[in-house]
Amino acid sequence: MLILILVAERKPDEACHVARDVLDATRTLGSYLVVQQLEELDRMLAPFAGDRDVAAFLECLRDELRQRRWLSQSVPAMEAGSGAETS
Repeated sequence: MLILILVAERKPDEACHVARDVLDATRTLGSYLVVQQLEELDRMLAPFAGDRDVAAFLECLRDELRQRRWLSQSVPAMEAGSGAETS
C-alpha cells in the first residue's frame, strides 16, 4: 500500500493526500475489513499528529470511521445456511 510506504519514509503529508483520495473513493464502504484498515491508518499517522495537516486529516478520518462503523452495524449479517454467501 502506497500509504504505508509514505509513512515509513516519513512523508505523512503525502500519505494523507493519498489517504484522502482513498476515503473519497470508498465513501460507501463500511465492511469490517475496510474499517480495520482505516483504523490501522489512524494508528500509523498518530505519531505525526503534531503536523497541522495530519491533525486535520486524522479528524476527518475519525469522523469517517464513526460513520463507517455505524454503516457496518446497520446492515444485518447473513446467517449461515441461508443460501447466500458472505464475504
